[in-house]
Amino acid sequence: MKGQLYLCATPIGNLEDITFRVLRVLKEADLIAAEDTRNSIRLLNHFDIHTPMTSYHEYNRIEKGHRLVSLLLEGKNIALITDAGTPGISDPGEDLVRMCRDAGVPVTSLPGACACVTALTISGLPTRRFCFEAFLPSDKKERQKVLEELKTSIAYEQATDEERDYAAAFAALPKISWVGHCMYCGHCAPCPVGIDVAGVTKFLNLARAQGELPETVREHYAVLPHHGGECISCGVCEKRCPFGVPVMENMRRAAEVFGN
Repeated sequence: MKGQLYLCATPIGNLEDITFRVLRVLKEADLIAAEDTRNSIRLLNHFDIHTPMTSYHEYNRIEKGHRLVSLLLEGKNIALITDAGTPGISDPGEDLVRMCRDAGVPVTSLPGACACVTALTISGLPTRRFCFEAFLPSDKKERQKVLEELKTSIAYEQATDEERDYAAAFAALPKISWVGHCMYCGHCAPCPVGIDVAGVTKFLNLARAQGELPETVREHYAVLPHHGGECISCGVCEKRCPFGVPVMENMRRAAEVFGN
């Protein structure tokens, strides 16, 4: 009897953004295929999951993909996870899914966190129709041309030194200005001292929007495992952020507003 491939959505910044079903499958699977085992081990340790893990990423997707399909055909159940979000969206998971389909191996996707939908729902842009462009061209002129052809659009990008003007390209378009605004995309994670940067920023923004500090916001902030006051101002999160968010200043401000 053939096994099954499970596409398991993982948190994009806040470890609480994972479903009970995903946790169950991760615990019950025979093997977990992870984009980066060094990152994923922290997730598994947090939830006390001890399932064997193997790497599956862009640079071994063909060779490892065939090996995983062989295990599935032998009856093994495999959970596929990416560093953050839903596997198969702009990552080699799509290749593994295709190989499974060709081999007649059943594939199930477990819904959960998805950066593009998260960004879309808080953007304030029309959401009835939207275009997902995945990773934009690295060439500035080509990228700008793609952006000018879009209306409500979502695109992924690595926050490398060469791509720091990614958000600026969006900001140059009419009615779009995301520079400096946290989109809770999860690119800033993981924090070296464990701060849920997106979570702290979210509660800070809620307090700012209210013009005061509601007790419910204070209570939710209090249960975070780490707080803005623990920020060591290393700058790692700001280098990763594609939207130019002043993360360290936000952490300092959160410590002032919430008292820790």
